[in-house]
Amino acid sequence: MAPSLGSQFKMSLSKPIAGYQFYQVCRQLSMILISIILVKMGLGQESIGRYESLLFLGNTLSLLWLNGLINSFMAAPPQHEPKASNVWAVHFYWAILGFTLISAALGFIFEGPIQHIFLKESNIEGFRPFLLYFLLSTPVWVFPQQLLIKEKGRYLWILSLLQLFLPAALIVFHLSMDRSITTVIWSLLMAFGFFHLLLLIQLGRGIFSALDMKWFKTVLRKAMPLFVYAFFGSLAIWFDNWLVQRAYPDEQSFALFRYGAREFPIALVMATALSTALIPAVAGNLQAGMAQIRKSTGQYFHFIMPMVLLLFFASPYLFEKVYDVDFRGSALIFNAYLLITASRLILPQTVLLGLGANRYLLRASIYECLVNVLATLALLPAFGLEGIAIGTAIAFTFEKLYYMTVLYRNFDIYPSSYIPMNTLMIYSTFLLLAFSLSRYLLF
Repeated sequence: MAPSLGSQFKMSLSKPIAGYQFYQVCRQLSMILISIILVKMGLGQESIGRYESLLFLGNTLSLLWLNGLINSFMAAPPQHEPKASNVWAVHFYWAILGFTLISAALGFIFEGPIQHIFLKESNIEGFRPFLLYFLLSTPVWVFPQQLLIKEKGRYLWILSLLQLFLPAALIVFHLSMDRSITTVIWSLLMAFGFFHLLLLIQLGRGIFSALDMKWFKTVLRKAMPLFVYAFFGSLAIWFDNWLVQRAYPDEQSFALFRYGAREFPIALVMATALSTALIPAVAGNLQAGMAQIRKSTGQYFHFIMPMVLLLFFASPYLFEKVYDVDFRGSALIFNAYLLITASRLILPQTVLLGLGANRYLLRASIYECLVNVLATLALLPAFGLEGIAIGTAIAFTFEKLYYMTVLYRNFDIYPSSYIPMNTLMIYSTFLLLAFSLSRYLLF
């Protein structure tokens, strides 16, 4: 007897990978929902540009270490015991909290120079509350990772819905009384303060008693190549934002770019979540892990790519209706970022992380950063903001090709072992055709 729809839904709720992917989707949707709220409640492009500048600052403060820490701890999963999982999560929490404290302290001490260099102005509204928000929100990254490792799928779905609706609800409530950037930051601070409290409750008393400094130092020492890899990988995106600020001094252009400079959220979060979740699988059994990557990747292509192809033609209308007519130009940038989708859905880096070949990730991130800088500088004069986005797509595609080459030459692993090649080539061709045709017809 086939299981009912109700039982199938309950089974999906209990799957930790599905819950983790849903969390990442809700996290991206939450940022989009907040961006819509800011426009609809009349903040204006200049104020939104300042808000996006603060978010850019947060990315800058965590540029060197955040993604490196996440990848390092996910590549060193605990044994399948509750005690081991708690010890792993506690070390993860203290690592992120420690780096966050240092970053926030530097932001406070060097407040003036940082605002001048990265935000182009001094005494920007909401700067100090933002540092407090940064301090409380960044360690919350541990929460979904811990629930994934402990295989608590149902809790991940609950956390996902809270992530989607709580910050947005608080922002709407407070903006109805005071329309300012500081109000938005304090609303976010309240929401993530609540999430941080939930995390501390989940970690329990072991947060102080479970520390093993020897194990902690070992993980951090192994993580150093991943720190540098994450730094250069994030540096390319940071450079794009910095270049927009320097080439287009007005806040409106920065707001236009930031609203458009987003990958398709479903593709980004599903691929990222799958990659993170399958690192332990590849580390445990290479062949089985690669087979799982290939199968999941094929399914993702058939699910995601048809939506992306439609978005090329629908994006101008959607940006006008979801935001307003002033943000129609963001659709052109968004379409350029859609070119990343095919490369995003293939996961050679997951195989390398599972093999522990971190040194190749470091090289790739350096090469990608160089390609991104050269491509964006070359395309900016002719294509403007769109050229910066196209340069990013070129650099990201180059990075994935480099990974594939390394796996073939150094580990004798063919791309077909972890990529459905026919599916990739067909959808990549349609992707380029849709981008070219939509640009010709709509812009």
